[in-house]
Amino acid sequence: MRKKLQTILATALVIAVAAIPAFAEGTGIVTSTSTTMTTTTTVVNVVMGDTDGNGTINTDDALAILKSVVKIEQDAFIEAAADVDKNGKVDVDDALKVLKHVVGLEKIQ
Repeated sequence: MRKKLQTILATALVIAVAAIPAFAEGTGIVTSTSTTMTTTTTVVNVVMGDTDGNGTINTDDALAILKSVVKIEQDAFIEAAADVDKNGKVDVDDALKVLKHVVGLEKIQ
């Protein structure tokens, strides 16, 4: 039963990935999926700073980081993309790096 469920989920994921436009590059975009008899591996794209997954790093992403810091709930927030300075925590410095990126003072790696 479990193996059958894994196969069904993997098939559904492959169908969903096929529906994503080729130009989509935002955080959360599944870039590849492979399935063996026992394991499904999915690679999800993470663009540092793109916390909402829309493919653009902008002031909305900085605001989302700040909301996360003060524990305001959000619908679309991808924490993996929020730790811009890669220090292991999401904080005000990450929002500042996003804003510097937006105005061209600093490039997010």
